[in-house]
Amino acid sequence: MLLAPALAAEWPVTPQDCLAANIYHEARGESLAGHYLVGYVTMNRVKSARFPNTICAVVKQSKQFSWFKRGVSRFPKNVESWKRACSVATKFILNMPSIRVDITEGALYYHAIYVKPVWRLRKTYIGRIGDHLYYR
Repeated sequence: MLLAPALAAEWPVTPQDCLAANIYHEARGESLAGHYLVGYVTMNRVKSARFPNTICAVVKQSKQFSWFKRGVSRFPKNVESWKRACSVATKFILNMPSIRVDITEGALYYHAIYVKPVWRLRKTYIGRIGDHLYYR
């Protein structure tokens, strides 16, 4: 996964890499269900008028996902986790039947259980999967 320094500053750039990177960094330690939920939230944001309308723009939007900060190394280091995130991302990109039913009920937000962001009080709680709480 080594890229030239010029490319490293821009990565990820393709929709699939942006979605896979978001899944990897946000849910790497979660179950497969946790991977899918991060994917749903990302895709729900793409569909929402409240967020940018491309996967990469959603993932790279300022102060939305804690892992994405410009100039910070964010290349996946765990090969197995990266493969799993890529597999889940591919299913979303190809709109495979297994992902067409949104099990998050339209969730646009989530946070780890160990933080208590103020914005959660203004959202509708959906549920918990692993170490994340989901809202719309």
